[in-house]
Amino acid sequence: MFTFFLVTFFLGLCEYSSASRQFLKLEKFQQERPVIGIVTVPGQKESFTDLGKTQYIFEMNEVFMSKQDIDSVFIPYNINDKDLYEVLQKINGVFFTGGDVDLYDEKTGELHIYTITSQKIFHYALNQTDNGDYYPIIGICQGIELLHIIVANNTQALGWSKYENKRANTQINHHLFNSSRLLQSLTSEVLHTIQQRDILYHLHHRGIPVKDYERFEKLADFFHILSTNIFEDQEIVSTAEAKNYPIYVFQYHPEVVYEPTPDINSDKSRHSVTFAHQLTSFFKAELLKNNHRFESEEDIDQIRVRNGFKGKTSYVQDFANTFGFDY
Repeated sequence: MFTFFLVTFFLGLCEYSSASRQFLKLEKFQQERPVIGIVTVPGQKESFTDLGKTQYIFEMNEVFMSKQDIDSVFIPYNINDKDLYEVLQKINGVFFTGGDVDLYDEKTGELHIYTITSQKIFHYALNQTDNGDYYPIIGICQGIELLHIIVANNTQALGWSKYENKRANTQINHHLFNSSRLLQSLTSEVLHTIQQRDILYHLHHRGIPVKDYERFEKLADFFHILSTNIFEDQEIVSTAEAKNYPIYVFQYHPEVVYEPTPDINSDKSRHSVTFAHQLTSFFKAELLKNNHRFESEEDIDQIRVRNGFKGKTSYVQDFANTFGFDY
């Protein structure tokens, strides 16, 4: 009887030790390689054949993050609340990418389901940070437009600014340098380059006019404008950072440096690569400021972006690689 007890005890101890080692291995994995959730973009019906699925993420966005050892999982734009809040508890932050979604109906003002899901994510992130759980958000192109109308709580905060498939520099608001977490993370060489060289890639017909910060007080209360551009005699916000939250938004596309599609008029010089690398290095440091964990590697693998269906869809005109998903 005593022998049986000892055998049972040691078998249980071995199982516990194995489970403990597995957890510690995963914890170490996420400490070194944080996990960011990327919100999918709904596909157009006419592109379903090429996408292979109903929603997608451009491959360049996954590569952008993985170059700095940031893992990516997908968040369906039409996800239900139960699944949404379950994944938000496990990831280290959220990335709203560029896209071609009509964020709201121009005639009725009704918000797209993509925008409604994004509102939930935004308010969750603010609440977590307010309660001591640092929760970063990154928005690029459509992402900056999305987050501005969410903060303003008004779709009219989204203006018109056409600058498609072109490069530009940007003008930094130097009086914010010492108070900006993002600007402080960039080297003087990079800061000089993005102001002097046309390396920042733009592909948009909407934008956030600087004057909107006067029209909508919530924007001025929430964001610092870090840099601006003037396109067609209108000054727009090109980089912004939340004053009291780890939220960073960009009108231009640093991720396209990793996209080989030939008709994309992007800069592929070492300056663009260095800028992209320094941005994701900063993002990684921000993501690691919370201790969110998945239960297992397999748990991550089920929704890992790079495990999505490999398809393609047009970016400018030529096709760019995508990861596709259904939900």
